[in-house]
Amino acid sequence: MSDPSKYLSHFYIIACRGRCCDLNENSRPPLHVHEYPSTCMSDISGSRYCTWRPLGSIFLSLCKNENGNTIVHTLLNGESYYASECVMLPASIRAGVTVLGQYVEDMEKGTGKLEPRILIFDTLDNGADTKTFCHVRDRYQFLLDHFQHLNIHDSILRLQWVGEYSGSRIISSGQMQLPHDVKSILLLDDVSPYSIEEQDI
Repeated sequence: MSDPSKYLSHFYIIACRGRCCDLNENSRPPLHVHEYPSTCMSDISGSRYCTWRPLGSIFLSLCKNENGNTIVHTLLNGESYYASECVMLPASIRAGVTVLGQYVEDMEKGTGKLEPRILIFDTLDNGADTKTFCHVRDRYQFLLDHFQHLNIHDSILRLQWVGEYSGSRIISSGQMQLPHDVKSILLLDDVSPYSIEEQDI
């Protein structure tokens, strides 16, 4: 299943409780995804940070509001919803924090059963006075601090690998065994406004 519109109906059922209209603008990140031609691979710094995009994934943000609710904002159609229990941000996350992720369905080994997952890979707002981090490394460290020991039995949230571009070849070459197909490498930005460069494999 590689069509995001097909994933979307599953996503609504699994991750969303009800429509949310009262949403801070910080929860609607101005995310721009730019295609990066594969012919320009040699131009990319090996130390630039990246991750991967599963085939058919849906970009989304999760934000904790002042009442402790987690709000899901889908970047595919711009809609916002209250998160279901399995998508709630950890208790250690303060109000105002916004993280970026992507919804995907992983194929379970042996059974072939599809399991819903939200892969968290960046922080857009840390909920403090500093509204953005300057470096991807700092933003990912924030995720490691809060998501590394998540109780995976009660949540579909997973922390996705982020690392230097030089290490992404193991992904693009297929050497890393993943429970889903990979569409592209995502090059993460150090500057604001936030943007992602997407390099098809």
